[in-house]
Amino acid sequence: MNHPIDNRQEQAKKRSKYERAVLIDALHDLNAPRDADWEAIWTKESEDRFAALDRGEMQIYDFDEDMAEARARVKRVMKIRTSSPQIYSALAVTDADAQPMQLPSEVVQELKSLEETLMRPDVRRSRLKMDALLADDFMEFGRSGRIYDKEAILEIADRSFDGRLSLYKFSARALAPSVALVTYSSVLRHVDGSQSHSLRSSIWSRTEKGWRLMFHQGTPTIP
Repeated sequence: MNHPIDNRQEQAKKRSKYERAVLIDALHDLNAPRDADWEAIWTKESEDRFAALDRGEMQIYDFDEDMAEARARVKRVMKIRTSSPQIYSALAVTDADAQPMQLPSEVVQELKSLEETLMRPDVRRSRLKMDALLADDFMEFGRSGRIYDKEAILEIADRSFDGRLSLYKFSARALAPSVALVTYSSVLRHVDGSQSHSLRSSIWSRTEKGWRLMFHQGTPTIP
């Protein structure tokens, strides 16, 4: 005898993709009601993005193409190997049980300092300083939804920057020898007293010239 759940699954399969998406969203809401503040933030964010698109300030990108490019870049990063024993030994390798690779505390602190350096107004406004920290094939998924490469970041480096950025809940781990993933939360304190919070992640690659930022992503959130 078929279980009632099995019947529901069969019925769902006959629905269109849109109808299934609506059903999934409804079931999700039953188990995890949405936060009103979160909904308000994303509603405003969506309105701002559509308005920027109408003004010609944003460009539409093909999701599949961008994800394919991002995956290709990550694969290139993962293949990075160095012939320098000093650089290799700076990152710990996995143990016999294949646990996530841990970074020495001094390396974690170094990466945190680099992220904090990128938040400094004097660095963000300097094309020369930003150029020294970003990898040539750098890519960023901004909190506004825009996608930036290195040249796009350098083009806006000299623009005025209002507010003060800081980070918290910082963590870092090795993805491969000479490659590290960092994650943290950030808060932007605007001059009018308001605040904007984000979840952020970066992929750093260690080269003979030091750490270079390969990838960064920022996602709006609430405190």
